[in-house]
Amino acid sequence: WEVASSQAESTRKNLVATVDELRELNTDMKLKLEAAKKEKVSLDQRYQDLQSAVETEIGELKEKLAKQKGDFQAEILTWSTKCSTLNALSKENARHYSE
Repeated sequence: WEVASSQAESTRKNLVATVDELRELNTDMKLKLEAAKKEKVSLDQRYQDLQSAVETEIGELKEKLAKQKGDFQAEILTWSTKCSTLNALSKENARHYSE
């Protein structure tokens, strides 16, 4: 009976120690989970900030490109007009000298 009682007490102590270890592990895992949740929130915010910055940059680049396109088209029109004027003057000059 004493041997069985001693073994039962030893088993009880082992179980108590195991339960204590599991409680400690559970607390540690809860802390890690909370830290991971906070990190996720932080990363989500950083992602949103970066996405917003990229979208802003894309918008600015599109505006700049549209302006440059407009400037380029205006430049083409200017040179086209100059070429037409020069061509007309050249023809008039050729007629003048041929008469």
